[in-house]
Amino acid sequence: MKTKMIFLLIVLGYLAAAFLSAEGFEMRAISGNYSAGEQYILIAWHDTTGISSFNLFRRAEGQPYSSTPLNSTPISKWTDCSRIESLIPPDSEEYIRLMDALFSSSLSATLGVFDYDMLSTYGLLPIVPEDYLELSPAPSFTPTPSTPMAPSPMMPSFPMSPTPMTPATPSMELLNLELPIWAGLLFEPCSLTNVTEDSEADSIVDLLKRAYWKIAVVMGNAYVDSTASNGVTYYYKLEPSSSPGTILDTVEITAGATVSLPAPTGLTVQAGDRQVLVSWNKPDTSLWYIGYHIYRKISGSPVRINDALQVSDHHKTDTLYATEDSAVYAINETLCWVPGSSPPTLAPCEDCKSSFLDYQRWDTYGNPVDHVVVTDTVEGPSVVYNYRYRITMIDYLGREGSFTSYSSQVSPYDSTPPTVPTSVTVDSYKDSLVINWWGVDYDILSHYDTIDGYQVYRYDSLGDTTSGTAIGSMVPDDTSLVVEKYSLADDDTSALRENYGEKVYYYRVRASDIYGNWSARSGAGHGHLEDYIPPDPPKDLTAKGFTDYIGLEWVPNVSDTDVAGYYVYRGVCGEDSVCEDWHTTNFGNQSITQCVAWKHTILEVYLIGIIEDPNASTFSDTSMPKDAAVCYRYTVKAYDLSQNISDTSNTVCVKLLERTPPPQPVIASLKARDRKVRVEWVSPPVQDLFGFLVERRLESSSDWDTISPDLVFPEADHICDSIPAVNTWAEDCTYLFIDSTAIPETTYYYRVRGADYLGNIGDPSTAIKTYTFTFMQPETPEITSVAAVTESCALKIKWTPSYQSGHKGFVVFRRSDYSPYRQVSSYIQENTYVDYQVAKGETYYYKVQYFAEEGKNFSEPSDEESGSVSP
Repeated sequence: MKTKMIFLLIVLGYLAAAFLSAEGFEMRAISGNYSAGEQYILIAWHDTTGISSFNLFRRAEGQPYSSTPLNSTPISKWTDCSRIESLIPPDSEEYIRLMDALFSSSLSATLGVFDYDMLSTYGLLPIVPEDYLELSPAPSFTPTPSTPMAPSPMMPSFPMSPTPMTPATPSMELLNLELPIWAGLLFEPCSLTNVTEDSEADSIVDLLKRAYWKIAVVMGNAYVDSTASNGVTYYYKLEPSSSPGTILDTVEITAGATVSLPAPTGLTVQAGDRQVLVSWNKPDTSLWYIGYHIYRKISGSPVRINDALQVSDHHKTDTLYATEDSAVYAINETLCWVPGSSPPTLAPCEDCKSSFLDYQRWDTYGNPVDHVVVTDTVEGPSVVYNYRYRITMIDYLGREGSFTSYSSQVSPYDSTPPTVPTSVTVDSYKDSLVINWWGVDYDILSHYDTIDGYQVYRYDSLGDTTSGTAIGSMVPDDTSLVVEKYSLADDDTSALRENYGEKVYYYRVRASDIYGNWSARSGAGHGHLEDYIPPDPPKDLTAKGFTDYIGLEWVPNVSDTDVAGYYVYRGVCGEDSVCEDWHTTNFGNQSITQCVAWKHTILEVYLIGIIEDPNASTFSDTSMPKDAAVCYRYTVKAYDLSQNISDTSNTVCVKLLERTPPPQPVIASLKARDRKVRVEWVSPPVQDLFGFLVERRLESSSDWDTISPDLVFPEADHICDSIPAVNTWAEDCTYLFIDSTAIPETTYYYRVRGADYLGNIGDPSTAIKTYTFTFMQPETPEITSVAAVTESCALKIKWTPSYQSGHKGFVVFRRSDYSPYRQVSSYIQENTYVDYQVAKGETYYYKVQYFAEEGKNFSEPSDEESGSVSP
């Protein structure tokens, strides 16, 4: 099990109440319930540096302050041990809290780690049940008992183990101590007299006295007025005994008037892994509360589940809760835990809430255990129950305030995976492999887990990062096994021998619990069967032609461990065609014989190379004639140590790469247009002409820029399939490119280069220049509707913008599904046109163009819109 580290300052931080201000001096008063026998008023205040004793004065309403203080001697820290022990006896909660805090912290530098579960056996629980809190330096205070004390009923006395205590490590469980660390060394409350101001022990006691008024009285920060009369309103003032007349603070209280604390607001619950986070809004700091009681119920009466008065007031709203491996909460009102930080860190908290983590506890054997809160036995939240929570604040006299309503129902879950199965071994039996492993009983937190079963996975290699192949169904967990050694026969022989020779298989196992959590996969066990199956063929064969050789490359056959080498084969790309069925037809005195069934076979390949290297992945073929124009076909096979030969790899066709680029093109026309330049050129129709690059430069520059689209050349292994036998598309063609990026009123030079399928770029054409221009075009029309005029068998076209006086007007163009656009109107000086030359049931497409004055300037055509007249 994990040892639980009790880190004092943060634990004690949960005791910090909100009743004392951090700024200035503040005094508060609270009345006992006179009808319940609590006939006193308690007045408390915080420490003031430099003031060690006080005088408290009282007056009744309408009366002057008494000139004589209530206290017969100045109020200060008690030094009388008998008096301290009478107020804080060994069986009191104050005694237990002081012992938890001061005694354990004083030994933390020596022991370093305490066994949480062993302490809980004796009811000596930390203030808040959290795990792994940041360790603070050990305080300088060391308790020095002045008077031997009798064993407390809550702390039975045991002889101390003679084994000396040595510094601990996080994995140590109290070394050889078999008893609680403070067995036989009971805490002496009189040690409070030795606490020096501003020491770490002083800061611990300062937090404790804010939750326990008797500790505050002992430390000289509270006074009990048992002489007040029920129903009378009193005023108290506090002065330093060393400076009479200097009023530190005043407070008003009516004796016997008790005010119940309001119920906290904003109660929410959030389910976690065998834990529930209960959160609520922090109360107003004006309320004099010292903590909370948290109650939980399944059905029937609720039970209190928190040991201490106070829980964290510093839970960030977007934080789920602390896990068992990392839980850090702040001890002041400005910091809270940062979720997901590693190591856990604190950060300013803008939206903090109060919170309590209700979680499952475990014993040293990983079994779930309960614990006692007050007199009730409380079990950790279980995944089989639904819970509801309510909370109440506690005032300085330990009285509960109003309760919240019960929270919504919440159901914890289990998301902790089991531990990993171990000792995976693989044995061969005939044509099968048998996998064996040890079962598991615990999850990764060393808690007992209920295992549902196991799943076995097969891998092709030790470094395989895939999810593997699941073998068979889950192997049920068998609790009847004395020795939990499981086995599974993987007897799918066809799968084991598919495309493999003497192949090693790797197996991993993972466990599943009844909550659906899967463990990580185990370490791999491995085994293999005898080899009589050919190896897999090489994969992903590629070829690349060079000027004087062809290079091959493939993925070596690493799946079969006994591959010995490779055979390389070459042939000519193409196929033989043989007629398998001839048919003769007679026409009068003549007969015609025709083939009606051809058989096409790829041309045969021949062995040209043997590679005696199982790791080889390349081959260079230099045996073909220089400058050969033939496309060659290649394939590769693998062979193993048993001379089993694989099937052929994929085949590839490739040719030698010649480096002769296409000849120079000739620019035939260079025409300036509105914000554009039209470039036209011609080029000789060579067979492997692939495309062109159009280049441009400014008149004032010597740098050429490519302005045509990039050429995407085919991969080398596709060239043989891409080059046409005769490049007919290049014959008698004039090529065209429109440069739409030209800037008006600028002189440019243009030139063109040819490129072939191999990516060879030819010399540029002679450069020619032109000067660009621009003019203002009319706005491009937009067709708003094409509507059928059924009674006239016509289509009515409408568009924008409106006609402007002085312009020639609009022209309408039309096409059908299988014809080009043609002009169907003359100039129209309005925004509508009715087309009567249509047929029912046929779709027509329209564009409109705007012509400006005298027809010398015109817009771009509108976008296409269509319409039809229903039959």
